[in-house]
Order: sequence, then structure tokens, then C-alpha cells
Amino acid sequence: MFAATGREVALLAPGGWPVQLLALPRMAPHGTARLGTLGEVLRRPGFGVGIAGMLLVHVGHYALFTYIRPALEDVARVSAGALTLLLFVFGVANLVGTLAAGWLLEVNLRLTLALTPVLMGVAALGLALLPAGRVGYVLLVVLWGLAFGGVSVAWSNWATRMVPDQAESAGGLVVVGVQSAIAGGAAAGGVLFGMGGVTTVFTVSGLVLLASALLIVARVEAPRHGVPRRGGRSLSSRPRRAERCG
Repeated sequence: MFAATGREVALLAPGGWPVQLLALPRMAPHGTARLGTLGEVLRRPGFGVGIAGMLLVHVGHYALFTYIRPALEDVARVSAGALTLLLFVFGVANLVGTLAAGWLLEVNLRLTLALTPVLMGVAALGLALLPAGRVGYVLLVVLWGLAFGGVSVAWSNWATRMVPDQAESAGGLVVVGVQSAIAGGAAAGGVLFGMGGVTTVFTVSGLVLLASALLIVARVEAPRHGVPRRGGRSLSSRPRRAERCG
């Protein structure tokens, strides 16, 4: 089954290039982005702390998500068929959360950044510690999916607001951070699973998610628009152009 799916993806993937070529607008470069630009962006006031908060959120999530199947089988006692359906429901909730995040970001960026890990932390602790019953466990999984749907949208939006003049470099740092957090979260989850099983994984990860929300509220800047440049002019007030890599 997986081999057949891989072949289908390999055949369909090249078709995305002409669609992007036709759909995406032309963006003229206004500068050159080098490797050192990443370090310069990371040293911008408030950006490094935000990346640390983002890393905590993703590490907490992926420590959980790596062990979602044993959690649902051992804690919720769901069958293989019900597990498949529940993972599908998680995916649908994730999509709905992604769509809802766009509206919530317009209301309050800081609220979005902090609320998503709080909801995921509550869901994780509920799955680990509460005798919620089958319906309750389903609702907690739905809550988890809804919350995580807004995470990537919120942090990408935050990066472009914090560094509007180097948005592509900032986005690259976000991608590197997320990919590192996937590996780190899975590894940390494995250590926790070996120490105390699924309950330990979900309890510790839930606490990490709640701690990340506290860090976000206390230290992470959440500008309503682009951060002003030296001299007071907001960089987001002018049309953005892409960086040229080289």
C-alpha cells in the first residue's frame, strides 16, 4: 500500500511546479540573503526568545504525536478500526483549526500564540490523567487537533511581523526550528516512554506545552504590524519584495 502511494505521489508532484508558476505573483529581489543573514535575524531583539517559545511548543507536540497510537490504544482502549477513524477526526479538526487561526490572528496574535499550546497541554494532561471515558477522549483529541492546526500559521505570521525586511530568512529559521523540534520531540518522547510509558510522555509534554505558553505571554513580542525600523518607519508599510539568495 505504501509503495503504491509513494508512486502516486511521485507522479503527481511534478504537476505542482507549473501550477505554482502560474498562480504565484512575480516578486523582484531587493537584496542579497547570505548565510550570515540568518544569524543577524536571530539576533534581532525579541526574535530569539520567540524561536525558543516556538521550539518548546513543537517539541511538546511531537513528543505527544509520536505516541498517539499507543496512547489511544492503552488509555482510551480503542480498537484498530476506531483508531483509524479517530486519527481521521484529528486531521479534520487540524484543518478546521488552521482555517480558524486566520481569523484569530486578525483579532490577537499573542492570544493565538499562547492559546494553542494551552489547549494542547490541557488535552495532553486530560488524556493522561483524567478518566474521561471514550466520548471524553474523543473530545480531547478533537481539541488537540484544533489547537495544533493554528500553530504553524501563527508562528509563520509572527516571524513575518517581527522581521518584515527579512521575512524569507525569518521563515527559513522557523522551518529549521520546526524540523529540529520534530526530531527532538520524538527523541524526548522515546526517552519518556521508556521511563514511564504513555502516561509519562503525555504528562511531561503537557507541562512543557503549558510552560511554553507562560514563556510566550511573559517574554515573546507579538507586534500588531511589522516591527518599526530604526528611525521609526515601519517596514511593513512598504510593498515587500523577495530576497535574492546568493
